[in-house]
Amino acid sequence: MKALKYIGLLLLTLLALFLILGLVSPKKTHVERTATIQAPVQTVQDIVSKFSTQKDWNPWQEYDPNMQTTMEGTDGTVGSKYSWSGNKDVGSGYQTITRIEPGYVETELVFTEPWEAKALTGMKLSPAEGGTQATWSFDSESPFPWNALNLFMNMDKMLGPDFEKGLSKLKAHAELTANKKYRGYTVQEINEESKFYVGNRKTVPIPDITPYLGDQFGKVGIALAKAKLEMDGAPAGLYYTFDEKTGMTDMVAGMPVKSNAQVPGFTTIEIPAGMRLVVDYYGAYEKAGEAHYAIDDYIKEKGLKSLAPAAIEIYITDPIMEKDTAKWLTRIVYPVAK
Repeated sequence: MKALKYIGLLLLTLLALFLILGLVSPKKTHVERTATIQAPVQTVQDIVSKFSTQKDWNPWQEYDPNMQTTMEGTDGTVGSKYSWSGNKDVGSGYQTITRIEPGYVETELVFTEPWEAKALTGMKLSPAEGGTQATWSFDSESPFPWNALNLFMNMDKMLGPDFEKGLSKLKAHAELTANKKYRGYTVQEINEESKFYVGNRKTVPIPDITPYLGDQFGKVGIALAKAKLEMDGAPAGLYYTFDEKTGMTDMVAGMPVKSNAQVPGFTTIEIPAGMRLVVDYYGAYEKAGEAHYAIDDYIKEKGLKSLAPAAIEIYITDPIMEKDTAKWLTRIVYPVAK
């Protein structure tokens, strides 16, 4: 009986000590690591806001190559969910995107095995010299008296190395993505304000595009001069369709202007503000096909939606002034949406 009494006293003492430790131990845990990535902020954000890219930089993927994962909802949007189940090293759980805003992505992280716990993880992205500064954070709160365990568990030492490994993998993947070539071309993502072009929309045989552009640019130029309007950039071809089977294209030979000005005999077309894909192509106009296909490949890979007009060719170089076709710069622009 004395032994049971001593055991009981010992247990009560340990319980009292545990409660006292709970009173003095911090309830909140914060872990963060930072890395500089030589890639644009938007490129990095596109990666970290999508669960489908977890395989490319998730540091825990290596702990169980056979880990089972599922995704729910629309990837890359608030409310989308990523669940995993694996060996004892990764356990089971799920994470849900709770916030996406420029330069920040937040997820709620829920562990179900080997123990139950919740946390918030955030990825803060800000411009840095040569690219992006990425700060990955982890925040959790332990209820009393279980917060006493925080005195014996150094979460910074436990999670820090994994965060460092994950940021290293993210850096490698983002930099590779930023420098990736499509059919030998670099595809840039930009955001652009509204643009206005003066011209007339017409269906033209593909072989007649070049003479049609020359004819229309001359006529629009004269009309702008009469209306006392200045051009706001280089002339462009706006292509709504380009049907190689029928050999026809639905297009506009347009001159850019600064506003929605009305020019007698012509229509003013507005290209709304938004996201653009851009490729700078050097060479003869009729050989620009691969540059267009490069943007098509990019659109398919990123799951983007093409808008109208489907393609814009901006003719930066004046072919009258520069006879060497290899030096002709055509900026190919595709309005798109996510």
